[in-house]
Amino acid sequence: MHIEVELLKFIKFINNVHPTINFSHEYLKPCVNFFDAKKKKKYNNELETKVSETSFNFHQHGEYSSSHPGSSKSGIPFSQAKRYRRITSKTDQFNSECDNIKNYFKNSNYSS
Repeated sequence: MHIEVELLKFIKFINNVHPTINFSHEYLKPCVNFFDAKKKKKYNNELETKVSETSFNFHQHGEYSSSHPGSSKSGIPFSQAKRYRRITSKTDQFNSECDNIKNYFKNSNYSS
């Protein structure tokens, strides 16, 4: 418990260093966010992982009508799906996230 108290004190300290800088944080005991992955230890000691979405991720990909090369425009959705597949441990969660990714790209006028 001592480490948890120290962590919360530190977060409070860094958020008071400068009035215009405020670090966001998420503190969950059963989960650990590390870079872009959320790791959760289940009751049966199984480790579950998925992509961790921050409040700063607005999924703003360039419009498909941009002048970027076609290989770049097709590579972005592919690489995002590949990233989710690498990180997400459960297939049903991956499929659900892929549906979300498709919608983000459709909003940027990418074709299905």
